[in-house]
Amino acid sequence: MLVTPHTLLARSRRQKNALAWLQVTSIEMLQAVLSQADQSQTACGIIIPSTIQTALDTFIYTSMIEAARARSKVALVVRVPADSKEVEVVVAAGAPALLVEYKGSDSFDTIRQSSEAIVATAHLQHKDVIVQLARPMTFAQLEILAHEVHMQAMVLPRLYSGRDKKGLSLTQLKEISTITRLPLLLSEESLTRHWLKKASLAGVDGFIIDGPLEQAFLAGARSGIYDKNASTSQFQRFTTKAIQKRVESYFTLFKEGGNV
Repeated sequence: MLVTPHTLLARSRRQKNALAWLQVTSIEMLQAVLSQADQSQTACGIIIPSTIQTALDTFIYTSMIEAARARSKVALVVRVPADSKEVEVVVAAGAPALLVEYKGSDSFDTIRQSSEAIVATAHLQHKDVIVQLARPMTFAQLEILAHEVHMQAMVLPRLYSGRDKKGLSLTQLKEISTITRLPLLLSEESLTRHWLKKASLAGVDGFIIDGPLEQAFLAGARSGIYDKNASTSQFQRFTTKAIQKRVESYFTLFKEGGNV
């Protein structure tokens, strides 16, 4: 069932159960994710990068049809750089919602002015907008963004993990959740049940996971290549199975760690 990001994130916040947001770059990858979502009865978000090699409008249209057929609740967003021309192209291609990505070098004023314009354009087309920040900001700056830019959610840099001090702490996340009153997503490279549960309690509504599905696809492709007798359909099964296995591990993690 295709739903808006707003609907999916509101569900996450209400149930205090963070969800996975997975990036897909092919229809086969999308189908593998949706199949696993239905099998495990797990809602999820799906991210389509605007830089995919195939025709974006065709990919978006097919993805929306596939998501609409799914039994689980699925939200689709197209990830696009924070550039007005790029956003216009993605909106024209039929993107159901936008994930606008800023660079670490972008100033606060640039992010505020740009996101205000992008959100205004997207809302004229009745499209949800999620804003992804690449670096930590002050609480005052985040509060201004949340109140002046009518986004549906905010993506923050990854949180502290062990000795890694490049992200936000759980204490900071609780404060940000309180002052912004927005659904929060975290951009994460790796997850554990321990961190997932604590972050959910701190007010995080979802985690964006980029690379692992690509890695699973490549691992499946290598298995197919090594099998000299594999047909094209068998080769596709190798990759699909590898992706489904990776997605299954994430959905299991979210079910175990996110339920608080």
